[in-house]
Amino acid sequence: SSTYTQPPAPDRFKNLATGYKKDGMQVPGKYHIYPEKAAAGLWTTPSDLCKYIIEVQLAYQGRSAKLLNQKMVGLHVTPYGQGDAAMGTFIQNRKGEKYFFHDASNEGFTGVFIAGLTNGKGVAIFANTDDGYIWLELLNSVAWEYGWKGFTKPDEITTVPVSDSVLSKYVGDYITDGTLSGIRKENDGLYYWIDGISSKMYFTSATDFRNIEFSSAKKFIVDSLGNVTGFARSVNGNVLVPANRITTLDTIHPRPGQIGFYGRHLLENKRYERAVQFLLKGVIVEPTDSTILKDLAHAWLSQGDTVKAMEFYQQYLKTGRTESELKEILKKDFDFFLKEGFDSTIIDTAKNNLSL
Repeated sequence: SSTYTQPPAPDRFKNLATGYKKDGMQVPGKYHIYPEKAAAGLWTTPSDLCKYIIEVQLAYQGRSAKLLNQKMVGLHVTPYGQGDAAMGTFIQNRKGEKYFFHDASNEGFTGVFIAGLTNGKGVAIFANTDDGYIWLELLNSVAWEYGWKGFTKPDEITTVPVSDSVLSKYVGDYITDGTLSGIRKENDGLYYWIDGISSKMYFTSATDFRNIEFSSAKKFIVDSLGNVTGFARSVNGNVLVPANRITTLDTIHPRPGQIGFYGRHLLENKRYERAVQFLLKGVIVEPTDSTILKDLAHAWLSQGDTVKAMEFYQQYLKTGRTESELKEILKKDFDFFLKEGFDSTIIDTAKNNLSL
């Protein structure tokens, strides 16, 4: 039942799931047709994926060669360099038990598989929603119920109310070992954003909080003057690199790609002034990243500075690819902003000035 055929054959339409966004709205057209077949063209089911998992487990032990032989599977699950990335999978070592896994998502869908190399354990979980972090709960539940080595019982916590005056002190930008993150206030509380994940913060004291999506316990650090300087992080008592609050952009050293990624996040959350500040630094430290120019132009436009916006749009249109390709990217961005409630008047002005 799995196929790379794009678009799917008409007789398969009735079996295709409909994708949903985090706000519960259906993906226009139910799902996207992606031209990148290897990266985003596979139509499959958890059941088919589990057949692959079982074959890899058997081949790794030399008990089958229907899919890959033992030598190829060895390459398939051997990390390269210092990280956890292998040839098409990622590897986790949980208390001596090795697991191979991969998670993935596109608009309206997300999923994950994880399996032990030698213990015969495994699961594949798909969800037809952008908000796919429910699979974290499902994965932990499966692992705990079936006694998977290296997985622990999810923590049970008791939350406490924290006053708005205290919560407001925590809102801001942070950096953890080169990775940028932010805390913002929503109607139902504070949210912690990092690596594209926006996670609600559950407080167990006025300074301690947890997130469903992350295993670490966190505790805000306050100096003698009452200023929040960051937060400590730990997992099962093991201390991790702390997060430091960003008070000036002059002294931060983010990892490559982080400034543009975080600047775009600020832009999409309509923190235009702060987005401009980060993206201006990005232009200096990552001058070859054309998306920073594009998003900086968007941020200036959203602040109402059409002159500066057009200056950076024109710089963007002179980078690398053909002007028609870059204009198509701008069109898609403007369509996204309109759907997200950005000011249609200034967007129309920019589109006219750029002849889009």
